[in-house]
Amino acid sequence: MADDGSNPVALTNSYDDAILNATITQKVPVISPNGTMIAYFSGVEMNDRPDDPTLPREIWVMRADGTGHLRLSAGDDPGWSPDSSTIIWPICRIAGSQCAAMGGVIDLAGINPDGTNKRTLVQTNGGFSQLPASCQPRLLAPPADATPPSTPTNLTAAAVSSSQLNLAWTASMDNVGVTGYRLERCQGSSCTSFVQIVTPTGTSYSDPGLPATTTYRYRLRATDAAGNLSGYSTIASATTLTGGLRGDLTGDGKVNLDDLRLMIYMLLGQIPPDLTTADLNTDGRFTLADLQFLVKLIIGIP
Repeated sequence: MADDGSNPVALTNSYDDAILNATITQKVPVISPNGTMIAYFSGVEMNDRPDDPTLPREIWVMRADGTGHLRLSAGDDPGWSPDSSTIIWPICRIAGSQCAAMGGVIDLAGINPDGTNKRTLVQTNGGFSQLPASCQPRLLAPPADATPPSTPTNLTAAAVSSSQLNLAWTASMDNVGVTGYRLERCQGSSCTSFVQIVTPTGTSYSDPGLPATTTYRYRLRATDAAGNLSGYSTIASATTLTGGLRGDLTGDGKVNLDDLRLMIYMLLGQIPPDLTTADLNTDGRFTLADLQFLVKLIIGIP
């Protein structure tokens, strides 16, 4: 009917089925939250014929205008998920009106309105409404994620200046999702006392503020939301470049086009800038003004 109660239309009906010798009832019409579908029970009420649990007791669905009736499954008392994607109803694993008294198990089943993807949503021991709240159907906790991510691979370390090393690696994989990495570092060409320095979420990291001509070793492992840790990557090492000459971004003891090329890469974002060496005009920023300053150094303009 209309919202004001006018124009009522019969969508379903109850009738006596002579073959079954029982009243077939359509009941519990439940409109989907989006207002487009109606789920309902059709069959023999358990209270009418408790002697025969094999009689039809079924969940049906139709459009809100009464068309498109579709039998979905055996069941009773349907309801809807909040997003209208699933019809839900209780199922007693032991048939009969004395389900609770017989120790039956209640499942909450679900199915898509088009009849696909029938599945069990919830399981609980005991009856559905006859038992205390502690026995009512409840969502089962998802299984704990015990699978660690795969080990990150291809870890590399490279010097870009006298005070910065850049690292990169190939991403790990995980059954749920990698949330980040734990990057560790130690100082020395044969060091083993690694200490975690940062937890990047991507697959690269720039390590600035390091002393010139110093060797560092790195390793890392991946982690997921459950805290599972992967194995360690292979170790990568690099040595910061020799410093001391203003404009010597490469650390080779000279100021030339190699330094200009490196600064252009930094300005284009291909290499993270190191303010320790790239801020040539010492204004605390890395801008085109530093590029102009470097060009003057290269061509000898004071």
